[in-house]
Amino acid sequence: MNIIMKSLFGSKLYGLDTHESDTDYLGIYLPTLDELLLGNYKNIINLDTNKKGKNSSGDIDTQYYALPYFVELSCRGETTMLDMLHSTVAEYQVSKYGSIWVSLQNNRHKFYTKGLKSYAGYLKSQIHKYSGKGKKLQILNSLITMLNKHNADKRLSEVWNYLPTGEYFIKDIADDGSRMKTERYWMVMGSKYMESIKISYCKEQIQKKIDSYGKRAQKAEADGGVDWKAVSHGLRAGYQLIDIYTKGYFNYPLDESVFIMKAKNGELDYETVVEPELKRILNKIDYLVEESDYPDKVDRKFWNNWLLDIYKDDLIDGLK
Repeated sequence: MNIIMKSLFGSKLYGLDTHESDTDYLGIYLPTLDELLLGNYKNIINLDTNKKGKNSSGDIDTQYYALPYFVELSCRGETTMLDMLHSTVAEYQVSKYGSIWVSLQNNRHKFYTKGLKSYAGYLKSQIHKYSGKGKKLQILNSLITMLNKHNADKRLSEVWNYLPTGEYFIKDIADDGSRMKTERYWMVMGSKYMESIKISYCKEQIQKKIDSYGKRAQKAEADGGVDWKAVSHGLRAGYQLIDIYTKGYFNYPLDESVFIMKAKNGELDYETVVEPELKRILNKIDYLVEESDYPDKVDRKFWNNWLLDIYKDDLIDGLK
């Protein structure tokens, strides 16, 4: 494999690792001329030490992106590529294919556009997604506690007045259209429970819902409904964008790394400290985008020509 570069990635690149952090490497490789001509190269080559389950701190994951795929993702403004392009710990050879990496880093500013702010919105949605799951888990567990106070053999109709309504709950009547039979139901986060079912069955179904949530959501529920890891990603990405729009680059570790680490460890209050900071970051990004001289879109022609030059210099000329 023609390796262009290989770099630490994730928390160990950002300077935000803990004793539980695993080791991730990301790299770039140059497909052979035959692979490029036939279009049968792999976009990503995975070399993982752990083929099963979630990684532990001793596991090492390595992925290599094919150069044309890396450029394509960079043109789309993918966060992973932007992170890689700012690595200062990348391993590469000064000669041979390492010069491709030097050229990529020297031209990384040509991937910057006003549209980069879109990934701040994506990360914001991720924060809300995991935070929302944590909140829902809290609510579902409280329902189990509430139902445990009643005889499991009773029907929901017998405890109807105790069943909550609100943002995640609806009480309504199911009508089969015959005008002869109607039955009340209690809807919990999109799932209907008819008034005729036993409390025991209702609890079983709610417990299945609880069990379907992943470990991150469960941890978020234990942390008061907040996924602090997702929050730390959002903060980091926001600060990186601010640096890109104000300085034209960012360095690891970020100046705000201490604050990000405290957020990651759940040492800050979300409502009074973290959430206002996230809003400030997003508002500042919106302002900086409006004031920015960056283009609306990446100059694809530049990168197409750049790739052709690489293929000519490093693959075709070598055949002569």
